[in-house]
Amino acid sequence: MKDFDLHAVFISYMESEKIQTYGPEWFFFSPLYKKYRKRNQLQRTTNVGYWKPTGPARDIKRGVTEEVIGTKKTLVFHMGGGHGHADVTTGWVIHE
Repeated sequence: MKDFDLHAVFISYMESEKIQTYGPEWFFFSPLYKKYRKRNQLQRTTNVGYWKPTGPARDIKRGVTEEVIGTKKTLVFHMGGGHGHADVTTGWVIHE
């Protein structure tokens, strides 16, 4: 599985890389960066746009016990949107 820094890499670069895919789905790791040092809010902007959360976060539960072991968030990539301009929603979706 490849590693990508989604904050520093253009999506077109990712498309050109040799990534093992399963149809239209890619699997990779990307580091998380905090937006503020003392808070848990994550940095989701890139040099060409930003990842916007859509819908509520969902709990990930373990088998029969249904113990919550994590959360799943869905994010959609938007290009542009800076300095009063309208952004463009892309077809890129991440499940975090």
